[in-house]
Amino acid sequence: MCNIEWYADRFDMYHTAITNKLLRLPAFNNALPIQLSNLIGFIDGTGNAICRPDGADAIQNAFYNGYHHGHYLIWQGITFPDGMLVLEPPFAGAHTDITVWRDCRVRHILERLMRAREAEVPPRPRYKLYADKIYNNCGLLTAAWSLRHGALQQWMTNQNFIMSKLRIAVEWTFNTLKNLFKFITFKPGQKLQESPIGKHTTIAGLLCNCHTTLYGDKHNDINVFDILPPTLEDYLLNQ
Repeated sequence: MCNIEWYADRFDMYHTAITNKLLRLPAFNNALPIQLSNLIGFIDGTGNAICRPDGADAIQNAFYNGYHHGHYLIWQGITFPDGMLVLEPPFAGAHTDITVWRDCRVRHILERLMRAREAEVPPRPRYKLYADKIYNNCGLLTAAWSLRHGALQQWMTNQNFIMSKLRIAVEWTFNTLKNLFKFITFKPGQKLQESPIGKHTTIAGLLCNCHTTLYGDKHNDINVFDILPPTLEDYLLNQ
C-alpha cells in the first residue's frame, strides 16, 4: 500500500520501456511530443461492490457511488510497465477518481520523490504518470486530452487513441487482481461492518504482485513493454 518509494530505483527503467514502446509506433515517427516524453506508469481507479451498509443514511450515502449505482469501495492503482501494482488505501464510494487523487498519500510521496530528483546535481528529470481524461494535467500527471479546454484537434484525438492502447495496462492489472482473487469481487461477502474488506484487497494486491514476480505480466508475452518485473526475493525482502 502506497509503497511507490520502493520502485524509485526502477523509474528510469520504466521510462525507457514506455519511451521505446512509443518510439516504435509509426504515428510518432521516432519523435515524441513533450507531454509523452517523461512517463513511467499509468494510474486509474476501480471500484469493488460491497453490501449496503447498515446504519444511518449518512453512512449509506457515503459509500453510494452514483456512477455504478451501488455501494462501493474505491481503490486507486498505479501500474508500471512490468505489471507491478501500487494500491492506495480505499475510499468511500462517493469519491471519484479525481477526488481520490487529490486526497491520496501516493501523490505526496511521488511529489517528494520528484523534488528530490530535481534537487540532485545535475538535476534529473521529473517523471509523470499517464491518466485518462477524468484527471487534470499537473506536475505529476499527464492526462488524456479532453473537451474541458475546448474542441479537440485531430492530432489530440489520434494521440488519445494511441495512448488508450497503452493506458489499458492498468485495467489489465486490475483484471488480473480480480481474476486471481475473486473473493474481493463477491459482493455478498464484502460486508463493511462485519469483515475487514479493505484488508482483503490489500492482501490480494500483495499476492498479485508476488504472482507477477514469479510468472511475469502475461501481457508482456505479447511484447507490450518488453520489461521484466523484480524477483520475488527483491520484492519481499527489501520492502
